[in-house]
Amino acid sequence: MIKLLILCLALFTNFAFAQTVNINGHTADLFLSGNKGDSTVIYFPGCNGKDAMGAKYQDFHMEKIKAQWKGKVNIVRLQLVNDLTQGAQNGSCFWDTKTANERGLNSYKFSNIIGDIATQWVPKQDWYNGNIHFFGFSYGGRVAMFVNSVRATDGAFKTVTSIWPICIEAQRFAGTTVHTPTRIYGGERDPISTPKNCPTFYQNTNSNLELVLYDTDKHSWMTHPTFTNQRVWWPNHKLWTESAYDAELADKTWASWTVWAKSKEIN
Repeated sequence: MIKLLILCLALFTNFAFAQTVNINGHTADLFLSGNKGDSTVIYFPGCNGKDAMGAKYQDFHMEKIKAQWKGKVNIVRLQLVNDLTQGAQNGSCFWDTKTANERGLNSYKFSNIIGDIATQWVPKQDWYNGNIHFFGFSYGGRVAMFVNSVRATDGAFKTVTSIWPICIEAQRFAGTTVHTPTRIYGGERDPISTPKNCPTFYQNTNSNLELVLYDTDKHSWMTHPTFTNQRVWWPNHKLWTESAYDAELADKTWASWTVWAKSKEIN
């Protein structure tokens, strides 16, 4: 029991203080395990950046990732959205296309920046062991749909994970073939994500792309326990979503993602 307590305290101490670094003009928070040779996860959060809820769920997700990897993981939490929104309430969630373009919010551009970070910056760090995964949450899930297919990230990641990306018809893009093992998690009847439509966003789909769908119409079921029973109007898409945290779905996702990602390291 004492040994277990010491181990838990050691893991907490290693992760207790994030380092905020500048990578080629972009902000990232580093959570290092302190153990040489642990895997790396690049985590891209949602459209609200680090507003009150964004800051809360980002830290909550860090704890979930650390717990699932039993502390044996280095996390690079990218703040590319917050670099633009600077903590403003709701971040970029309700920006229209014109505003997003004017302010530099662009999923394709972000995917290329991520490619540079994953292939040029991360490999130079002494904690890098060659195994790196991309985890995109909400808007980051949308970014993941480019990360898994653009040239800049080809061969960069063991896996790419996308949490309810927006795959409504109005957001279609002319994608390429998925080059990295990818999982898309979503609610089967989530009107703004419509994950069943995601495979049609690519020119070709193959065994690299896998959908994990849950029997729900809820959105935001993986955000934070305090996110409950909200009906949200998305003005750009003219859609309502019913949003609420679902601990069962969230925990199932964290656990299955980790097992799957680790299996791809072996292969």
